[in-house]
Amino acid sequence: FGPYLAGWLLIMEISTIFLNGFSFFRNRLGYGHWLVKAFFLLFGISFFLCRLVGTTHIAVHFCRAVFRQEFIFSGIPRWHIFLVCFALVAAVGIQIFWAWAIVKKLVKVLRSPAAGAADVKGS
Repeated sequence: FGPYLAGWLLIMEISTIFLNGFSFFRNRLGYGHWLVKAFFLLFGISFFLCRLVGTTHIAVHFCRAVFRQEFIFSGIPRWHIFLVCFALVAAVGIQIFWAWAIVKKLVKVLRSPAAGAADVKGS
C-alpha cells in the first residue's frame, strides 16, 4: 500500500509545473498575456484533478483501509498509521482551503484584459 500512497502524493505535484510556469511568465508578461492565462488555467485544472480529487481519494482509501483493518501494517506502530491518517485528512483540508483562493484568483486572471488590448489602450 505504501507505493500506492507515495505515487498519489507524487502525482499531486503535477500542478506545480503549471504553477511555476504561471509565476515565471506572470512576472515577465503580465496577467493579461494569453500564455499566463493558459498556464493558470492548466494549473487550476491540474490542481482540481490531482490535488483535490487525488488527495481526497487517497485519504478516504487509506483511512478506510486502516479503520477496517484491510491491511496488516506489520512492524509499524498503530499510532504511526493513525498519524498518517490524520495528516492525509489535514492535507485534504488544506487543499480545500487553497482551492477557494485559487478559484478567486482564476476568475481575476481570466477576466484581466488581453495583453494586446492593454498595449493599444496605453498608446
